Amino acid sequence: MEESLQLRTGSSDNILMGASTSGLAGGAAAIVLSILGLVHFAPTTMAAVSAIALGAAFALNGGLLATERSRVMARAHPTTLEVVEFAGGVSVEAVAGIAAIVLGILTLLHIEAAALLPIGVLVLGIGIIFSSGALARLNSAAQSHKPMFERLTYSAVAFAIAFHVLVGIGAIVLAILGLIGYAPLLLSLIGFLGLGAAVMLSGASMTSRMLGATTVA
Repeated sequence: MEESLQLRTGSSDNILMGASTSGLAGGAAAIVLSILGLVHFAPTTMAAVSAIALGAAFALNGGLLATERSRVMARAHPTTLEVVEFAGGVSVEAVAGIAAIVLGILTLLHIEAAALLPIGVLVLGIGIIFSSGALARLNSAAQSHKPMFERLTYSAVAFAIAFHVLVGIGAIVLAILGLIGYAPLLLSLIGFLGLGAAVMLSGASMTSRMLGATTVA
């Protein structure tokens, strides 16, 4: 039984590390692509591919949160309401990621880029705000009963969560401005740049936390 439990824990750690690394890569890709678009290198294409990269990162991060929840929150004995709220945040993030991928592909097909790109920023902004609530609940449950030096990595995740909220609000504002016709492509690229930074930061924080936990173990 103990060997089976250790095997499941190891598998969970591998999934978490892979997902957090993918989120880190997706965020970095979105940053590079957005910057290329901002310097007028195929801006529409760069924005569309950035939306796809972020969408994939969001979908993978949803899987990360779901996997981490099964390992951490079960030990913390969450209430039914907490479980429902957590699942809701993960679901919104996953749906936002899938929607962004679809919108990015449609943009690459030259279908109403001026409207689809701001909508992509909007859905990702909403998704990152909802996911921040789930991640905050998860981070709070996971850091209880941890030694002080190990809590430092959880503080880094908490900072990433706060950054998520700020970036999400900013992305929503940029998307609304773009939808009403104020430089939609430019504002979309800026939105994707900020979202990429947020995803990259959370991916780096989760990766460092996993590496720290492995070192302590």
